[in-house]
Amino acid sequence: MFLRDAARLEDCRARVNVCPLGSGAVAGTPLPLDRVAMARELGFSAPTANSIDATSDRDFAIEFVQSLALMFVHLSRWAEELILFSTPEFGFTRLPEAFSTGSSAMPQKKNPDALELIRGKSAQLFGNLTTLLVAVKSLPLAYNKDLQETQRPIFEAADASIHGLRTACGIVRQLEFDYPRMHAAATSGSMNALAGAMYLVKKGVPFRLAHEQIGNAVRMCMERGCELQDLPLEQLRQISDQFDEDFFSSLTLEAVLGIHNLAGGTSPASVHEALSVARWKIAKRKKEQLAHA
Repeated sequence: MFLRDAARLEDCRARVNVCPLGSGAVAGTPLPLDRVAMARELGFSAPTANSIDATSDRDFAIEFVQSLALMFVHLSRWAEELILFSTPEFGFTRLPEAFSTGSSAMPQKKNPDALELIRGKSAQLFGNLTTLLVAVKSLPLAYNKDLQETQRPIFEAADASIHGLRTACGIVRQLEFDYPRMHAAATSGSMNALAGAMYLVKKGVPFRLAHEQIGNAVRMCMERGCELQDLPLEQLRQISDQFDEDFFSSLTLEAVLGIHNLAGGTSPASVHEALSVARWKIAKRKKEQLAHA
């Protein structure tokens, strides 16, 4: 998600990096200015193509803030997942002390303040974008004083994005994970049921029947208070004669993850490949940014 956000901002810059200098109030300046040279000296890629459009257009502001708002949608979702996974009910993560506060009432509680502020700040970005859209929706060409109200949303959105990204990076650097607890959650609650169904499919059982048979096995587990891998083979063979001793090896966490081994999948091999590609893309983007700095 965040690589797409970076690409959107780069694409936005490529489209809006034009210089309006020389457009005058509406019809262009009568002075014989070299607008191409001025644009180049000021770091723009080109001058604007039309003076009337240049003085009344705020597409650059809308597109920029729209890209930031979508980025905050992703930041908000990321923050919510960490908030959820840090609760006692999950306990997968331990939030950094530097980005958390204590409860005013409960001594044992750690409040995810920084994450909640990132999540809440998204509302401001959505408001900034709405302000810009509504401000220009009915304006005739060219400049109108209404456009003065388009400045504040741009700076607010940019400032909020800078602070939000810096805070998110700080949290990531100090975030801790409870791997034993995550492993326990991944190996309980019949999380391996799909792998069990795929075992039967490989034995030649149609998936719709395999789905039903594993569902019956899970129901049996719920009645007995056990996991799928704990059912005796004799009990499983009452459901289907396709079950054999190798069924249990297909239910291990490694096997469950391994069946999703395809491009974009969640097997360990696929995840390692995706991480390598992501690191390469980030390094390439950093190199390009330094070249244009």
